[in-house]
Amino acid sequence: MQAELIGWIQAGGSIVLIGVTAWYAWLTSKMSKAAVDSAESARLAAEAASASVLAAMANIKVEFRLAQSYYFTNGKESLGVSVWSAGSTVFVHRAHLRVAYYMGRRTRDGGWPVKTIAQDHSLEPVDVDLPIRLHRNERVEFVLSPALAHPNPPAGVSRLEMSIWYSLDGRGEGTERIVTWDNPESS
Repeated sequence: MQAELIGWIQAGGSIVLIGVTAWYAWLTSKMSKAAVDSAESARLAAEAASASVLAAMANIKVEFRLAQSYYFTNGKESLGVSVWSAGSTVFVHRAHLRVAYYMGRRTRDGGWPVKTIAQDHSLEPVDVDLPIRLHRNERVEFVLSPALAHPNPPAGVSRLEMSIWYSLDGRGEGTERIVTWDNPESS
């Protein structure tokens, strides 16, 4: 009889163990589904936040002003460019001169020939490390690298066109903005 009782106890224990295991499996399944639902909610929240940031960034005024400048580096004169933030605070990551030109002497037919000073030229910041934060109306100076003197300094510069890479947080490569400057005295 004792062996039979032990058998019933073992059978009952096994049934209880099967019940606990089934309950544990059911509970784990519910927790797994809750984790999947939570992850999906987090993904949707991140997408909504990203869309919100893009909408906010679209309303931020990012503008730059340019002006020509000249520098002497290692005893050589070189054309430079002053860059001002004319809008919101931004980080300037780098700059590249696309083209700079001046108007030559008036021709017999009354036209003004366009003379290229520099095209597709690297720019190096003067005495600062990039990226640099620029608040509205603050500026950073760049000089052509390698140095390049104006072929006809009295003619001045009529137009500058450059690419400026900027960001709002100082991270990454930045977003390119093409900026132009026309000398009001050249018209």
